[in-house]
Order: sequence, then structure tokens, then C-alpha cells
Amino acid sequence: MADLKAAFEKAVAESKSLPEKPDNATLLQIYALYKQATAGDVEGKRPGFSDMVGRAKWDAWNGVKGKGVDVEFVKPESGAITFFTTMHIAKGTGDLENAYKYLDLVISKEAQEALTKAPYNFLPVNKDVPLAPEMPMKSLDEMATYVQHDWAKINPLRAAWIEKFNKEMAK
Repeated sequence: MADLKAAFEKAVAESKSLPEKPDNATLLQIYALYKQATAGDVEGKRPGFSDMVGRAKWDAWNGVKGKGVDVEFVKPESGAITFFTTMHIAKGTGDLENAYKYLDLVISKEAQEALTKAPYNFLPVNKDVPLAPEMPMKSLDEMATYVQHDWAKINPLRAAWIEKFNKEMAK
């Protein structure tokens, strides 16, 4: 985490001594990303028409509101990790017909195609949905080679992991 912070601070310092001054659109994008990274989502009212610079900065920052950063998939030597999500219909459910309709909808080609796009980036379970080229695999059959979690081992450790994360990361 310290390395990431140092790299960010170095990039900020380097942005102040570029060989050429970027155009205004690029400067606004740099400003917006810096503010999003250091202060989070924009707050407050949008400046009025008389404050054109403030308004442009606010609009740029608001344009990245709620956005994180792109993350590239990396497959460690120990194997890529996957979580399988399952859906179940509870025994004795009151509206069985609608429960089945919901499951059919969730696994439909249209819904699965939508879930493969940002910000979800899910792998489809419907084999009629092609994998996007940027997906980390070429076939759903590759999922069999991924490391799967043993929840019987994970669950007893979760509380301690959350506590450790909160102490170390959520400062």
C-alpha cells in the first residue's frame, strides 16, 4: 500500500513539471482524476455561470463520480481464483412460477450479455453468450482450472480477516 501511495505522489509531482503544458481538456481530466483519488466523489453545488473555471472543474470531477480504476486480470502461478454464485428456490416458496421466471430471466442471453459489460464484468453462465475478447479466458471450460474456494475453511477465518483489513487498510 505504501508503494502505491509513493507511486501516486510521484505521478502527481511529475504532472506538475511536464515538458509541455497539456491542453485544457487534458488538464481538466487530470484535475478530475486527482480530486476523485484524493477526495472521492464531488460534493456541493455546481458553480454558477459566472464562475466558468470552477464550473468546468466541477463538471470534470462530477464526470468521474463513482468511478474506480480499470484493473487488469492477472493469473498468479498458484492459479486464478473464482467464486461460483448459485441461486436456489427455497422449499415451500409461495410463488414458484415467478421464481422460475426470475431464474430464467437471470440466465437469459440478454441478461447474461448485460452482466458481461462494465461495471459488472461477470463471466456468463449461458453458453450462448460469447466471451468478450478482454475476458481472461477463451472458453468457459477453462473455469475448471481455476482455484475454487472452500467455504468450510474460509468462514471461520472471515471475522479476523475483516478486522485485520479494517485496521490496516481502512485508516
